[in-house]
Amino acid sequence: MGPGVRTHWFSSLLIVATLGGAFGCGGAQPTPSAPESELPQEPKSPATAEPEVAQKPPSATPAFEESEPAPAKASEPSAPPLPRGTKVLHVGDSFAGALGLPLGKMFEEAGVGSVLKFTDASYLTDWAWDGNLQKHIWKYNPDLVLITLGANELEIQDPESRGKTIKKMIEAIGDRPCVWIAIPLWAGPKNGLLDVIARNVSPCLFLDTNQLMDVENMPRIRDGIHPTESARKQWAEVVLHWLKAHREDGAERPWALRP
Repeated sequence: MGPGVRTHWFSSLLIVATLGGAFGCGGAQPTPSAPESELPQEPKSPATAEPEVAQKPPSATPAFEESEPAPAKASEPSAPPLPRGTKVLHVGDSFAGALGLPLGKMFEEAGVGSVLKFTDASYLTDWAWDGNLQKHIWKYNPDLVLITLGANELEIQDPESRGKTIKKMIEAIGDRPCVWIAIPLWAGPKNGLLDVIARNVSPCLFLDTNQLMDVENMPRIRDGIHPTESARKQWAEVVLHWLKAHREDGAERPWALRP
């Protein structure tokens, strides 16, 4: 091989080495690729936060998480336990069923017997005059009677005519403690029936659900009337807290209630 050929061969090696070094540095390039893989991850934090907010029932938050549980936590530690071994009878329409099932479980957990008797689409006149209320009271001899009724009569033209009917029901209960728990009203016609009940329910007490909860935003099932399962439980918690706060501990009657 002549000198000219050796020079050409050596120059070629230098060129290959130079290009190889250049391609060796540029081929890996880990620095730009790493940030590019991290860039899609930056929007993940707001995307993660949005479902967390959406999971909270917007309607339940002001009514149940802020209004009721806060005072309950403050008063429950000093409140005496429920009277174990006593019995509660709960009667009414479908709203009595909606409230009575979770409330009854809470009574049972506290050692209080619970009897729930409700009839869907029933009326005040049914319970006052068909004799079933008297039969339930005679049979179970409850220490406390709860009534949840009136949902099917919010559109009658003369709600004042129900005054006599309400008093008939209260007479059947006798002198035992009782509470009429108002139904949570929904959007639609209202004839003032709950006001009539409140005026005629004495000596029983009137618990106005609509004053204790944000019923306008209460979660409802598809009919737009009855509460959802979660709302029923929250309603029951409110009622139980109210009963604890109004019960006179140490009174002759275990379920004696103060106004």
